[in-house]
Amino acid sequence: MRVVRAYAPASLANFAVGFDIIGAAIQGMGDEVTLEKAEDGVKITSISGDATIPMNPEKNTAGKALLEFIELNNLEYGFNMSIKKGIPLASGLGGSAASAVAATIAADRLSGLKLSKETLLRISLSGELISSGSVHTDNVAPSLYGGITVSLKDKNQNYIIQKIPSLTSLKMVMIHPHLEISTKEARDILRQDVPLNLHVQQSMNLAAFIISVYTAQIDLLKKTFDDLIIEPQRASLIPDFSQIKSVCQNSGAIGCSISGAGPTMFAVCDNAEVTQKIESSLKELKTSVKLDVWTTNIDTIGARILEVKS
Repeated sequence: MRVVRAYAPASLANFAVGFDIIGAAIQGMGDEVTLEKAEDGVKITSISGDATIPMNPEKNTAGKALLEFIELNNLEYGFNMSIKKGIPLASGLGGSAASAVAATIAADRLSGLKLSKETLLRISLSGELISSGSVHTDNVAPSLYGGITVSLKDKNQNYIIQKIPSLTSLKMVMIHPHLEISTKEARDILRQDVPLNLHVQQSMNLAAFIISVYTAQIDLLKKTFDDLIIEPQRASLIPDFSQIKSVCQNSGAIGCSISGAGPTMFAVCDNAEVTQKIESSLKELKTSVKLDVWTTNIDTIGARILEVKS
């Protein structure tokens, strides 16, 4: 084969109750990467969809992942890459992760190595690191694996990714304010200590989420879908946060919170009537910044190869 084109979906990180643990891939938005073999190194030939992304592979999440791929596998050739961005920069929808994941699976297919998902995850994380300054898997894992994922670590600090059931009834109303919040900025404002009572209650909410999706208990999910630790600290970064959340809750959403570092928010719903009500109400809401609002579902497939040319 000569050219491979790959796609990786956008993702929701944290999922309210699972900071740095739970993520979900979403349909209808993602990044594409096209690779062809080159003599050596990594050259980014074009980037469409966002002119602010660096062309230097050392500073580009997809480029960095490819450099890691080459080094890890001792390749005697390199890659030319073009990137098509479909995820807004600094939106909280895992754009940096998706680019790195798409580049990694394209390189794996082009090289014919057929690496394990665990290895592909580790390579993709090297790209995510330069974007946020720290390694966290709750965007990379769902983008790569698809569905709702839980990121765990074993005693040796190796990542273990588990896919959990994606309730088919769940729909996501996405609310994207027209502003950017960097992941680093959103992490820097977080306190390093958590009161014991909040830790216990948040642990209860996380446990309830896992039980809810395995047993399809929507009522339990509604009662416990609440971020008590991260959301209160980041809400001030998003204009009109309280009003937007109130609209979603009053319209019948199971819950509403911030996707990743923000500013994108999401409302979890269990029927189309509620999603339509939320969309209609938010279009009438007067906000200080423009909002993009749309409804989507969970992407259960994850990253995939779109085209192979020989």
